[in-house]
This record gives sequence, structure tokens and C-alpha cells, in this order.
Amino acid sequence: MDVEQSLVAARTVLEGLHGFQYRLPGQDEVYEQLAVKVQQGLVGEMILVNGAPGSGVTSCLENLARSYPRQCIMLQSNLYHRDMTLTDRVCDAISMHCESESYKEPPAWLIEHAKLTGLKFLILDDLDEYIVCAKDIDRIMYEVSALVGWRGAFTVIVSTRSMKLIRRFIKYNSPKQRDFWVDGIVSLDKLDAMGAEFFHWNNQLLKLNIRWGGELQKIKYDFDFQIDSVMKFFELSYATKMIPTLKSELYSIRDGLSSEALHYELLQILYQ
Repeated sequence: MDVEQSLVAARTVLEGLHGFQYRLPGQDEVYEQLAVKVQQGLVGEMILVNGAPGSGVTSCLENLARSYPRQCIMLQSNLYHRDMTLTDRVCDAISMHCESESYKEPPAWLIEHAKLTGLKFLILDDLDEYIVCAKDIDRIMYEVSALVGWRGAFTVIVSTRSMKLIRRFIKYNSPKQRDFWVDGIVSLDKLDAMGAEFFHWNNQLLKLNIRWGGELQKIKYDFDFQIDSVMKFFELSYATKMIPTLKSELYSIRDGLSSEALHYELLQILYQ
């Protein structure tokens, strides 16, 4: 592998494009419970999937949408179309949105489409992206309730980091409401084995032989143990160990850096 290939490979790892996935028991538990609902076609529910930042909530929902493309629609929050209602976004996702019409509640034809196709599970990740001002919270809750309650056509699965939305969701207190918490914490005793697995995966991908070992002692523990932070730590560690393969005196890295400082130095090296 020449210098340019090494640079490309290191960037691939650092940017998270390596394809390595590690699902924790807490993530699997939530995913499996959601999957059962999809398999059984349990519609008419409002489901909140929540977790600490970096716990893998988005990954869990994306995995559900990928696994059940015939039943699930993952809606996109297009920042340039703030005036679109949630029902409008559902219509847009199935390529049946007319810009001259806007729906606050699902029209009869959309309900019929859901029955005929089986696309009855709507996933709205990071619902706070749909909120610009305080009054949007009432509007969003009304629109979610309309999709859930209108003839029981859909189940809506949402995630949010907005405490106002979470409190409103809990206050909604419907018998059709469900809450799931994603536990994305990586236990310390599993960290070493997970790191070795990550290195092995990338060695296979890049046809390299970079060994895992000693990383936990070299870099300061200035990150939490949520799965996303741990994955960034592994990416930093692997990319750092690739630096000597560049075989150039220009590429050197200091010891004892915080993960944030290390990430900045790697960016300087890999993208200069």
C-alpha cells in the first residue's frame, strides 16, 4: 500500500465508513421488541424510543427500517420544507405528495394505501428537528396523534432529545403509548474485546495487519462509554496506528493527547 492508498484507508476509518457494527444487548432488546410489533402489524400506537446522546437510537431505528422496508417508512426532516406537515412528509416518502395540497390529517386514500401495501410504520428520528418555535410542539403532537388515531392506520415511532417533547409525550398518556429506552453503554470489561474485533474487521477490509493493544492506556479517558463515543475512540486508535505506514518523517503524532486533540492532529495529517 503506497502513501496515497494509506491516506485514503485512514480517512475511511476515521470518517466511520468502515462498515463495522456492534450491537449491544440494550440495543438488541429494543430492536427485537419493535421488530415484533412490525411483524405482527400492531398499528395504532405512538412509540417513543429514547436514550442518551450517542447511545445508538438512530442506528436502532435505521436498522429497523432496513430490515422491514415493506412495512416501515423512515421520514426525512427536510429543512427547506418546514411548512410540510407530517402527513405531507408521509405522502412525499411514497412519492404521492402534491405541492398544491397540504394535509393535517391523513386522507382516506393514504389510509387505503397503507392497508394495501402494508406500509404502516412511520419512523421519525430526532423529532426536535421539526421544531422551530415553541408552538411547533403542539402542532407536532397533534399531527403525530392524527396519524396514530385516525382509524388506527399507522404506528408512529419517534425519537427526540427535546425534554419538552418528552414531557408532552408522557403527558399524552394514551393506552396506545409505548416508551423504550436504548441502553448504549459499553461495559469496561467488554471494551478490550470489542476493540480487538474492530481492528480485525478493518485489517480484513484494508488487508493490513495492525494490532490492537495498549490503546486503553495510551489515550486519556475523556469520553463517555456510549457506543458512538467508543466507536470514535476505536477509529482514532486505528487511524493513529496507520500513521507509521505512511513512511514519511512529515507524519508524526504526539503522545498523551486527549481524544479531541488527537482527532484534530489526525485531520491535519490526513487532509493536508
